[in-house]
Amino acid sequence: MNSPGDSAKKRRKQFSLQEKVDLLRELDSGKKQIDLCRERGIAPSTVATIWKDREKILKLHRESQLAPTRKRLRLGNFQDVDQAVLTWFKDARLQNIPVSGPMLQEKAREFADALEVTGFDASAGWLFRFRQRNGITWQVVSGEE
Repeated sequence: MNSPGDSAKKRRKQFSLQEKVDLLRELDSGKKQIDLCRERGIAPSTVATIWKDREKILKLHRESQLAPTRKRLRLGNFQDVDQAVLTWFKDARLQNIPVSGPMLQEKAREFADALEVTGFDASAGWLFRFRQRNGITWQVVSGEE
């Protein structure tokens, strides 16, 4: 006799932003939801939820607000600060300016003050999550030692 604890639990499948966009493109091309479910081994409710959130998913992908490898679509609590820091970071990288974690934190504090954001703390935790949200890795820029 099998007890409820003996049965194997089915793990939830989390899709990255890119995988969700690919799935939506397949649906747009005329593929049936049930066929996608069978191919990928996922529940119809998963496909239905992705379809329901398609506008949000496509907007985030189109505007490159999230790294394509992100699985959760939540944005940070301080989106204005994050966007300003990300823009500054991209500009600095284009100019081959080496950027460190403390530099990002300092810029974040400056932008938070300029935008009059209250309750913002550019902590190590914020930096870690900011890097995760935006797919930022520390790499050596050419000319940097």
